[in-house]
Amino acid sequence: MSVTTTGVAGRFPAPADHHRPHPPPLVVGADGSADFVPVPTGRPLGTGADTYEATTLTLPPGATLLCFTDGLVERRTEDIDAGLARLASVAGSGGIGAGPLEPTLDGLLDRMRDPDRQDDIAVLALRRADSAD
Repeated sequence: MSVTTTGVAGRFPAPADHHRPHPPPLVVGADGSADFVPVPTGRPLGTGADTYEATTLTLPPGATLLCFTDGLVERRTEDIDAGLARLASVAGSGGIGAGPLEPTLDGLLDRMRDPDRQDDIAVLALRRADSAD
């Protein structure tokens, strides 16, 4: 089975002197491991960049690829790295490693959502369900 993603992009306000990439996708293994995909930074889609560097990833059997917007991890009182670490911990500790994705993602959103912040949150999860050949 082959799955191709043509782009993951986000838009967020940031000071002109502070460039940061969209939060990287997270791979959660069936064993509960959680690792962010190292992706190159670049200009958002539609802003005039001619080319984008591709990232190729092979998901192990049972692994889940989690793509998300910054609203899932950002808090006004902390650095975004703290939110990314929290997501890796929540997702890896039984957060999305097993079970049907819809109720599992509902639980992840409940645990990650900041009740004091009104921000959009989008999450896309893809799980490799086949066995290793």
